[in-house]
Amino acid sequence: MRTGNKLSIALTAVLLSIMTGCEKSDSYMEGDDIVPSGYLVDIYESEYFANSEELVDYMDSLMALVLGNELANIFGLKIETELARVEFRNYLDVGINPDYSSKLAFELHRFRYRTVNPSGNPIILSGTLVMPNNTDDSRKYEMDHVSLFNEAMFVGKDIMPFRGVAGYFRVMYNSLVVVPDLQGYGITATLPKVDFAYINGCQSIDCEMAALEVVRLRGASLKKGYGTYLMGVSKGAYTTLSAHKYLETEAPAEKLKAVNPIGSVCSGAPSDLSAMLDYYLNIGETNNIVALLIVVNSLYYASPDFFAGYKLEDLFSDKYNKSEYALKTYGCTLNELICSMELSYDELLDVCRKSGIMSMADIFNSAMFNGDGSVNTSDKLYQTIKKAAECNNPMTGWTPSYCKCIIKHSIGDDVIPYQMAFDSYRKMSLYGRTVPNEKVIFKEGYLMGHILNSIKDELLLFMTKDPLSDCRDENPESF
Repeated sequence: MRTGNKLSIALTAVLLSIMTGCEKSDSYMEGDDIVPSGYLVDIYESEYFANSEELVDYMDSLMALVLGNELANIFGLKIETELARVEFRNYLDVGINPDYSSKLAFELHRFRYRTVNPSGNPIILSGTLVMPNNTDDSRKYEMDHVSLFNEAMFVGKDIMPFRGVAGYFRVMYNSLVVVPDLQGYGITATLPKVDFAYINGCQSIDCEMAALEVVRLRGASLKKGYGTYLMGVSKGAYTTLSAHKYLETEAPAEKLKAVNPIGSVCSGAPSDLSAMLDYYLNIGETNNIVALLIVVNSLYYASPDFFAGYKLEDLFSDKYNKSEYALKTYGCTLNELICSMELSYDELLDVCRKSGIMSMADIFNSAMFNGDGSVNTSDKLYQTIKKAAECNNPMTGWTPSYCKCIIKHSIGDDVIPYQMAFDSYRKMSLYGRTVPNEKVIFKEGYLMGHILNSIKDELLLFMTKDPLSDCRDENPESF
């Protein structure tokens, strides 16, 4: 049984001196590296695991819940908790410094950190870190690298509390694992969710900056020359690519130096949001209504300047806004129900069907369509949504130069069409160039749907010591 109990760590008083904001210049030294302070607010919850068995006990039920529910939605399969236990044991010693392996313990900390919201105003979000540690107090423990994992978009109230748990597996590779909560998750769960937004990249990096402060407070450190793997699947891939773009194009030099990205792996989602919007608007009826609605709602909250003067309901049709089935069954509007993510994806899709919402014309303001059902590209609201999509697009306006960016996409993806993802990759690879950028790599996935392929790719990220290893020699022109 696990002996570690949840402990409330009152660090707020200790950290009052850094409560003045992210721009504070105080810093501390780790070898030749300077990591700025001022991002961490406090650690509000911690768990300690004396050995790998205790950590495995903790992860078993959570992994079973997350993966089990997702697989059950697809195939009716149940995943055994022993899978997590066996895989963890098989890989536990890989990459662990043998000098410390006999005294290896694990720590999990949930913390609050400073960043900015889509309007550029200060906001406090939350995140989680997991790290190995040395139980011998006479020696400082050093980790090899950081794994910044941006999560996929889980829906369903039973799954939400355990977001990011699968990413903890990377702790076995002597890695500091950082899992950010973005706006609408964690301590800001009552605020509107802002997914598929470029600002998420900044928030993700700020979360790592705060995690590095926690490492210092815990008396641990990272090896000189450490780097960060940026990783994400599905919605998390979008955030990961935004984080990579932010680091290379906008972030202060101190952030780039502190994070030192090794490379990014983005699986199953990055694509041109503007092109995706047009694709769905023009195909008429679709089974991906829920995903599209989450994206559009996120764009509204992520781009307040663009939507000034618009209420959220102005984007949608009366039929969608006034769904009687949703109001009678759940006591809220259909859009409120979808944005809450308390029902599973299939349950939300079923509510849409029972509400008679199955086409683009059923969802969006009628002014966005011509009489023949085609998109009215001159409509002001349509143009506003398009501008918001383009503003939040991490695949345009840059190409990597600092480190590699690997984009993985399944041929059989039923949410983001394969060709759309490939076209977006080519645009990013050729930005400002006459030949493709070798630092941008497109990796063709399996003939799987979006959800199943996302689960597969998540497991590969967690169970591979170097997530970039299977893509280092790929030639972009071969696809």
